[in-house]
Formats: sequence, C-alpha cells, structure tokens
Amino acid sequence: MSSLQPGAAVGDRHHIVPKVLLARFANAKGRIRVRNRSTGVSSVRNIGDLAVRDFYTAVTTNEVLDGRLEAILSEVEGAMATILRERIEARAFVKQRPFTAQERFVIDTFVSMQYVRGMRVRRTMEIVNDYGMKLVNQGRLTPDDIETLDIVPHPNDHLRMFGPLSQQAHEYLAPRPLVVVYLDQPLLFIGDEPVVMSADLPLPSIDPEGLPNVSGPGIDPRDIIQLQSNRGVGFATADEILLAVSPTTVLAFGPTGQCWDASSVRMCGEEASAAAAEHNSLVLDASVDWVAAHPDHPTFASMPMPEAKPIVRISDGASAPGRRANSTTVRRPINRLRASDVHDVQVNSGGRP
Repeated sequence: MSSLQPGAAVGDRHHIVPKVLLARFANAKGRIRVRNRSTGVSSVRNIGDLAVRDFYTAVTTNEVLDGRLEAILSEVEGAMATILRERIEARAFVKQRPFTAQERFVIDTFVSMQYVRGMRVRRTMEIVNDYGMKLVNQGRLTPDDIETLDIVPHPNDHLRMFGPLSQQAHEYLAPRPLVVVYLDQPLLFIGDEPVVMSADLPLPSIDPEGLPNVSGPGIDPRDIIQLQSNRGVGFATADEILLAVSPTTVLAFGPTGQCWDASSVRMCGEEASAAAAEHNSLVLDASVDWVAAHPDHPTFASMPMPEAKPIVRISDGASAPGRRANSTTVRRPINRLRASDVHDVQVNSGGRP
C-alpha cells in the first residue's frame, strides 16, 4: 500500500467486472451484447461502457480521495490474466496438470474478491441501511418520508468491509476442489455478478407480509426481523461455486472436503447445452443491473428475460419500512462518490479535485 499513489486511479472508470473477463466474451472489436436485467432491453456496447466512475475510490479521514483499492484489484486481475492465458487458453500447447499452490492462491483470491466487489454487496448495504434507519425512526418520519427518502451509507462502508469479506470468502473457497470445465459450444453468459452458486436445497421461504416463522418460550415474533438475500447460499454452504471465464469455459469449485481426480473436464453435445443452461440461469438470478454475452450468441438477444427478484427480502410483520424495502425496484447502487464529499482537496500533482 505504501508504494502506491492514493490519487493514481481517482476519477477513473472502474470495472466492477474486470476487463480480463469481459474481453473474453466480446468480439474482436471489443463489443459485447448487454441486456438490462430489469427491462430486458438489448444493446451492443463497448466493454469500457460497463465501467463505473470512482466505484472503488475512498475518502480518507484526512479528506483525501484514495484510489489504491483499484490498483490492488488490477494487480490481482493481472495475475489471473496470466493464468488464463497460460493454463486455459493455451491448453492445446500445454500438458494438462493440477494447478500449483501459487496458481490456486491467485484464482481463489480473484474469485473471492469478485464475490464481494460488485453491485450486489453495495446495493444490499444501501437497502438494509435505509430499512434499519427508518425502522428505528418511524416516529420521526412521515409515511411519505418512508416511501420517498433514500437513507444510504457512504461508499466507504462497502470499501471498508472489502478486505474482511474477501478474506472470509477465501477461507471457505480454498478447501474446495477446483476443475476447469470446457464446453464444445460458446453458450455461456456473464453478468455483473459473475460468481454464482448452486445448492441442493431450495431457498427457504419467508413471508414478507407476515410475522417471522419463529417460536419458543418468551419469544414474540413481532420482535424478530428476518432478512434474506435472494442468493440463498454463500461460500460456506453452496454445493458448487462457478465462474465463467469465457463463453466455453467455467471454473467449478466443488463441495468442501471432496477430492476430484481430474483437473479439467470436457462436455459435448446435450451435456454441454444442459450445463450452460444451468449456469446461465444462475447468472440471471444473481445479476443486479445487466447480463451480457458474445454478440453472436444464438439465443441471448431474443430469449425472454425472467422477472428480477428482490435483492433483499425482509419479514418483520409488514412494517412500513419493510414493505418499502421489499418493493424497492432500483437495483443499481444509488450512492456514488460526489465532488461534495471532500472540500478543497488536491488528490494528485495534476491538481484534479
């Protein structure tokens, strides 16, 4: 950290999904077909258009804009790009072997950081913060305030949690077996939340309009709040964790404690189509703002877009803040770094505010 310049990446457009992944789903001109997750609207865009300005820029306690997290992410992405080139894209010229400990560390670090760096974590924090503040201040807010105001945390809150969350995810990921799955057809999608998880058990149901399903001596359901992400599972409980790194290639992490003999698997025909369909369904469920595929994907542009699920479901006896949170339709994070967040700060030698 001490060797990095705080202002180096300030003002830049930050890719929530790294270019090292997006470029592998784009055509030779760097174009990729994107569909809005809520509306289904389709467009062919440059991968640079999928970046968000200053998404990883923090404001320090000294009121200085600090973009070093973006620099750290770039280092991890560069190490991952090397593995993708040498071990996956050049597989016809390289003898297949298990990943070395160092390669596996890079992959696990990349996947763990990708899991926590995106829109879903930040938007979840915004919704839960808005709900909690309104819940404890209902007596001070009008019904219109509850419906129309957005009480959001500073982006720093997400960035501050980035290290602990990604480290915890890494600890759950490292004991899992890893295999590279190759499909004989370029059928895979990618989304703004490309790390997806499958589970043997269905998502437990909660009733957002009812009381929490709890019981016990001295327990009043009206005093209990249940919050549930539509992911349903996490790194600790998922049956499999998947990351597509090209339209034909998936990194698949199996159940903790299992030992897989093969380091790579090739799927063909109907088996490949079924695997792609399962993966793409998980991507659609996980994505917050957009999903994307190669412009020549045979079905992506015309397929029906399934209804987007709420990012968070809250069951608290149908309080007004809870109803508002459960009906929230805005999916992209709404709190962005603004010039007014700092005052009279020079962030680099160029004097850019």
